[in-house]
Amino acid sequence: MRKSSARRSADSASICPKPSREPATGASDLYALGVVAHEMLTGRRPFDKGTPVATALAQVHDTPPSLPPHVPRGLRALIAQCLAKRPQDRPTSARELGERLGLPEDDLPE
Repeated sequence: MRKSSARRSADSASICPKPSREPATGASDLYALGVVAHEMLTGRRPFDKGTPVATALAQVHDTPPSLPPHVPRGLRALIAQCLAKRPQDRPTSARELGERLGLPEDDLPE
């Protein structure tokens, strides 16, 4: 069964900007979370250019669009950090992300 082009586009929209031969890591998961958070707050994918190739190129080269002014500054900064091009510039772990979001200690991953 073939995937539709819409499905392929949705899949590529949150793929981390890294060479495709590299394995996915926790940093790439945090990038994907940043894409989803950005879309939830704006109603649009941050790098969607209409085709998977154009979207992938935008993820590598473009700066994410600004979030709306009603989004708290700290949350904007955290999402921007998740969308950083270089993995070492993203939060170091899901735990760090949870701590920065103010989640209770019992709800944080180990």
